[in-house]
Amino acid sequence: MIFKNFAEFWYYTRGLSKNHREIILKNLPKKERDMLIESYKDEGWEDVFIRDILDSFKDTINRDYHVDILRLRCRALMGENLKISKDVWLEIYKYLSAFDSKHTFYLIGNLCVTELDSDTFILSTKDRR
Repeated sequence: MIFKNFAEFWYYTRGLSKNHREIILKNLPKKERDMLIESYKDEGWEDVFIRDILDSFKDTINRDYHVDILRLRCRALMGENLKISKDVWLEIYKYLSAFDSKHTFYLIGNLCVTELDSDTFILSTKDRR
């Protein structure tokens, strides 16, 4: 056995490209490959990688549109009704809809969106419509 779990696999291969890691994984004995995949799932690595993807998306939205999704959610949870461009919100929602809500909850959980006008949505919490 080369790797005892996914954490060890990641430790030794994290500096490699995704393609190189896939080649290594593909060339492992089936039993070890299956054990690494099981370790990946059981130890929560998928959640770590998805959180990294979502954090990167959050940073992109902040850089490109000057909209801090996490800050908007926090302000809405404190009772504020916030305006957001419909185009920006639809881009956010479209991207995040590809992920399970357990992963996106920290960004948009408990938010309610209502249309203000043709260009603007209002964000609030579900209990403050």
